[in-house]
Amino acid sequence: VFVLGDASGDETFLGKKRRVGIVPQQPGMYEHLTVRDYLALVRELYDAKAPDDDVAEKLGLHEVLDRKTSALSGGMQRRLALAAALLPRPDILVLDEPSAGLDPVASRQMIACVKEASAGRTTLLCTHNLEEAEELCESVIILRSGKVVVHASIAELREKVAARVVLRAHGGAEPLADALRKRGHTPQIEDGEVRLAVANAEKAAPGLLRELLADGFEVYECRIVRASLEDLFFRVVDGEASASVPPGAAKEGPS
Repeated sequence: VFVLGDASGDETFLGKKRRVGIVPQQPGMYEHLTVRDYLALVRELYDAKAPDDDVAEKLGLHEVLDRKTSALSGGMQRRLALAAALLPRPDILVLDEPSAGLDPVASRQMIACVKEASAGRTTLLCTHNLEEAEELCESVIILRSGKVVVHASIAELREKVAARVVLRAHGGAEPLADALRKRGHTPQIEDGEVRLAVANAEKAAPGLLRELLADGFEVYECRIVRASLEDLFFRVVDGEASASVPPGAAKEGPS
């Protein structure tokens, strides 16, 4: 393992580890300590020369500083874990399922906190929540059976899957789909709407809409839907799309 250029066996590796902030899935805090005392302990353990002492206020912990960690809600415990990771101003932030088990409100708040905390540093997020990954990440690594099958930017992955034109018309989806089939398209019907994968969807949609209106279809909705990270994920793991894989990245074992 290399961290900031140093291998795990190097004498300087401990110093590099102190420049990494880690937020585990289970916070694992000392339950008898208050939030204030826990942050003081972290500051001492990391020997932080210029700690970010405003981090508690930035993450909304200033009102619970004198409360024991065991009395915090799950969302507040996650915030405290993030605050502890950020306290020594790390260059790298590692997050393991930061919003797992949180209610929707707490999950949204945690995502906002992570987004702000990621500014100006490298952040590695491990998550099964693809919607969360899409919102927070610029690039993705997809693992399957312990192997790296994809290492690419989300933008690169989107280029491999055509956007879809989604149409709704009075009279139902089936007549509209039949008209598109006669034009050589392969539409799909989902939830009462017609979806059509076409190249350059933004350019193709206006002409397609004009043709349908000219044929007498009362189309009342036409929109472009781009593939979500979930769509991309399933296409990749099912072998329907390929993506760039760095040399040696697909080998078994640790890297």
